[in-house]
Amino acid sequence: MTVSTAPSWSAPLGPSELAGVLTKLRQSTPYDGEAVLDDIGAVLDDVLPPRDLLADLAVRLSGHLARLADIAIATKAGQADLEAGRLI
Repeated sequence: MTVSTAPSWSAPLGPSELAGVLTKLRQSTPYDGEAVLDDIGAVLDDVLPPRDLLADLAVRLSGHLARLADIAIATKAGQADLEAGRLI
């Protein structure tokens, strides 16, 4: 009986690259669909949000849009749907 050994494994990234990935992971926040819907609801509600909150709301909506675009690009949604590709 011949015993074969598994090929040796080497890490795809070096220590400094792994440290960079770890830093980016620690800085990231998970996608929060409820927060997106809450902010959209605040804008589309019959009662306008207070004027002093509009700037913060605009920044949050811009951030949501950027994150959704990043997700669409990463999942190659534009290749499956021409309209999504146009919007991205």
